[in-house]
Amino acid sequence: MSRTTIRMRVLPRFPARISGTNGVKSVRDGADLVVKNDFSDLVRIPGIDNQDKTFFLSWNADLDLYSVLSFSDLFTAVPGVTGFMTTALYDPQGRASDIFALAAWEKIGDYEVTGSALLDITDLSAFRKIRITGEIRTSALTGIYLRTSVNGGINFDAGNSDYVYQTLNSGNTSVGATGGVVSAIFLVGANNDAGQFCMFDTILENFNKPNILDVVSRNSLVSSGTYNVGITAGRRNAYASRNALRVFMGTGTMTGYITVEGVRG
Repeated sequence: MSRTTIRMRVLPRFPARISGTNGVKSVRDGADLVVKNDFSDLVRIPGIDNQDKTFFLSWNADLDLYSVLSFSDLFTAVPGVTGFMTTALYDPQGRASDIFALAAWEKIGDYEVTGSALLDITDLSAFRKIRITGEIRTSALTGIYLRTSVNGGINFDAGNSDYVYQTLNSGNTSVGATGGVVSAIFLVGANNDAGQFCMFDTILENFNKPNILDVVSRNSLVSSGTYNVGITAGRRNAYASRNALRVFMGTGTMTGYITVEGVRG
């Protein structure tokens, strides 16, 4: 951002008036009228979760309609930039979390669970891709599972052949594999010991599409006193558009944090 100062001599018989809001400041000093940039009162635009939101709206009297400039149009119009800007072009304070810091992933919710048997997330019809990450302490020897819903969480699909999965799990020097047709997808591919923490990072693809739902989950856990690392792949065996999900325990309760993010489309 450049600083520009314009100095003008205003003759008494030719009065001049220069006005503006934030960004322009005029100061009269004797016969001189000084016009300069002043950004001291400007407010930074917060993060925008939808680049198609309106940034500027003006009335076009000739065409009898409004001219709309969206954030998408604004970014595209910046010279020398291909696509959306991922960092601020001018950010002297190092505040990357502003209008320019757009990313594909949008935070849906960051949840703290305490002694809960399940967590339901609804209103997900806008999201094609969903990511679920978490760190959970289980109260019993159990796994952590996922089910989906097509009716906003009124019911969750739980038929014995609704899901299929395959998992690889390693502890120390041994590697084991399991798989089959089940009533829920594994987020953690083995039973976690009571009182121990486990972590998972799960991606769901085609969530809101009338298609098969594909799932991949990476996880770490403690099973029979041994630290394990696992990966699970699976799918929901139905061509249906989903709009809610449930994370739940096989038995007992969970305590910890779960974050859900999504990509619209």
